[in-house]
Amino acid sequence: MKGYEKKDEAGNTVNEVLYKLAHYARCGFRVDNETIKPEGDGVFRIRVHNVDRIIGFYDENNFIAITFITNKKKQKLSRSQRQVIKDVAKIKRDKNWTTGEDNENE
Repeated sequence: MKGYEKKDEAGNTVNEVLYKLAHYARCGFRVDNETIKPEGDGVFRIRVHNVDRIIGFYDENNFIAITFITNKKKQKLSRSQRQVIKDVAKIKRDKNWTTGEDNENE
């Protein structure tokens, strides 16, 4: 993800999205309703910068990152962003991230 480079504590250039995920993996994904916030249906978002969001969900003790929304400038979700949340909720419900298949027909 070009454009998300920043310097870490040691002065190394790192990708901010991956850096944030690695930080939470080490320190825990604590829902604080600011940086990590529920979006409904078991889906959560992690704020990156002020306008971008990592969208995913928890599976037992793991956070599964599914997609990324860029340029979320307004507080309310747009219609297409609400659809992304619904799609991620369906992936969670159907456990499609574990097989990569559509489990709807099972």
